[in-house]
Amino acid sequence: MHHLGILPGLFDPIHLGHVEIAQTAFEQFSLSGVVLVPVNKDGVRNIASLRQRQHMVQLATNSYPSLSLFTPSSFTSTATACDYGVLIKNIRYSFSGIHLWLIIGAHEVDNLLQGDTRDLKNIDLLLWPRVGDRVNNAIHKCKARGLNAYALNPRKISPDSHTVRLAIRHMIADEGTLHPDVIRYIADTGLYLPGSEKKLQKVVTPSRYLHSLSVRETAVELAFIHQINPFKCSVAGLMHDYAKNMPLKEMQRIAKKHGLTSDKKTLRSGALLHGLVGAHLCKQKFGIRDEEILSAIRYHTVGRPNMTDVELCIFVADVIEPKRRPFEGLANIRQVARKSLRQAAILCLESARKFILASGEEYFTQSLDALENLINAASN
Repeated sequence: MHHLGILPGLFDPIHLGHVEIAQTAFEQFSLSGVVLVPVNKDGVRNIASLRQRQHMVQLATNSYPSLSLFTPSSFTSTATACDYGVLIKNIRYSFSGIHLWLIIGAHEVDNLLQGDTRDLKNIDLLLWPRVGDRVNNAIHKCKARGLNAYALNPRKISPDSHTVRLAIRHMIADEGTLHPDVIRYIADTGLYLPGSEKKLQKVVTPSRYLHSLSVRETAVELAFIHQINPFKCSVAGLMHDYAKNMPLKEMQRIAKKHGLTSDKKTLRSGALLHGLVGAHLCKQKFGIRDEEILSAIRYHTVGRPNMTDVELCIFVADVIEPKRRPFEGLANIRQVARKSLRQAAILCLESARKFILASGEEYFTQSLDALENLINAASN
């Protein structure tokens, strides 16, 4: 007889702790496989939709032959994480002639026992611990109700998803916490991160909004190529033009009120001023405090000397994103960007200088300083 493990959860998001639990169950109890089932829970508002959570589970388990996503058509987003009887019925409907092992946290046992346990009589329970959980006590409670329960012993205690979401929001989650493909998905979509697509869409034109999404996508791609924090690049890429369509007088008012700049040329130009104002508004309205992100937004148009990797990533992504109108040298910059962000930034600045001087305008001093700084760094 085949033995199938069932691991239900919110998976908001799925992290490596979940994968460790499922893989440990597979190995420790010689199961035929383990299916992971994203569910909803009464009283809990999920950040990611059911479809998004299912997709993340798929990404996290693709490289594990023993693990898979379970999405029966009859198991809808209205099901709850505590309604294990409904879950078991759905599993039995989809998999006949197998023995089921329900994998849950020891902290969920009290909720489990509050419901109808008749559908759980012919299955086994595997209980995994969180910090402070008393698994043996939970096992005794189950056996007192006539249920078979066993302790699962993962190599490390799994963090809760709230802690993982906080790590993502603070942009410190890494491949020790999340599968690389899940990191990429979160960075591409902005899930759990500061900033807001909906609020951005309200203050910029439709074309500017699409440009911002495209810059985020390009910035995340460059971040993975050059091993830069993808979450920071995601946030800065999405929000870099937050103030772009603001009336110049309003930008000037904000800049003067908060002392963002005293440079007269900058104050006369929305193209130069929107990065400074945008960074200020992102800090005030969205609580973005990371200086690399704010600096990337602040200087994405003109650059500055000694730009960080995140700043370079946004500076270049803004120029090369796929929706950018073609100009001479763009194809070459795109190719160079995959090899060196600094060399790509040099080409971006040189191209901008050529265009501005040909228009009879004066090249911005800060941009010239940024260009000279990059050239000098490249020659050393």
